[in-house]
Amino acid sequence: MTSSLKRNGSIEIEEWKGDEPFFDVDSARLRSKGKGQVGVFQPRRILGSSNGSSVHSSPSSAECVISAHENGIVVSSLRGSASPVLLAWFGFLPSIGLILVGCYVVYLLIRLGAGAVDDPAFTLVLLFAASVSFFVGACGFSLLFRVLILMPSDFPVVFNKRSGEVWVVVPKMPSFLRMFELHPVKFECYGWASLKPRVYRFLEVTQGVSSARWTYILTLVFGRESDPGQVACEMNIGFKGWGDDFELLRLWEHIRRYMNDDGPALSDGDKFKTFSTRRLPDFPDEVMAALGPALSEVEARAIQRM
Repeated sequence: MTSSLKRNGSIEIEEWKGDEPFFDVDSARLRSKGKGQVGVFQPRRILGSSNGSSVHSSPSSAECVISAHENGIVVSSLRGSASPVLLAWFGFLPSIGLILVGCYVVYLLIRLGAGAVDDPAFTLVLLFAASVSFFVGACGFSLLFRVLILMPSDFPVVFNKRSGEVWVVVPKMPSFLRMFELHPVKFECYGWASLKPRVYRFLEVTQGVSSARWTYILTLVFGRESDPGQVACEMNIGFKGWGDDFELLRLWEHIRRYMNDDGPALSDGDKFKTFSTRRLPDFPDEVMAALGPALSEVEARAIQRM
């Protein structure tokens, strides 16, 4: 979302005051190990999907639509709005430094040769310190290299209005040994009718711990097909709302109207979201085939009823 967006319209849904209405919060917390939203934060607003009513009078795609197709749209996740922190890039320097220190200590021991054997305790201490230094540096380098270079720029969500399917990208734990492997992901499919979207609010501390502010996120929550009361997947989409959820509700209203055949794929005056690196995961061929031909921005702004 850019600052050029105007705050048009009004919110048409009340804040949620009760407990979690759909899911078992204890099992949801255990499933996500406290890293998700369900069971951790109180929902700020509970939204509707296929049978939901309007949440905002002025929908907007908010520059979150990556592409539009004849049968669906691809929407950016919260990952797509994140920019690498400058300090993270500087993290490469100490990581490389620790690796070099470990290698240099081993080099010194090799140069000492037989002299190092004369004091085995001292030699073992140096070897242990070199190993720790090299391992910590390698772990830090591997993590930063994956996050800043190999990790996809976004984990987009596919909304297919014809089939009523919602496809999400779920990142998997990469192999430590295969450092230069592209970040592995898996694709999961859920039903639009089973979606339980909501807005969460939490207090976020700014960089440098100089201040704190209320942050809002738009979260898609899907229940298990066999047990709707159990969370199957959580996915944050769009962007972070600073101070309020006004623009997030405009985005959700845009998606809701589009999926219910009442709205265009792209708002008037809006453009497709682009990335400088374009490192996006490739959805399975059958998913993209089901979306149909890609539309231009002009075509996406027209209402296409199914």
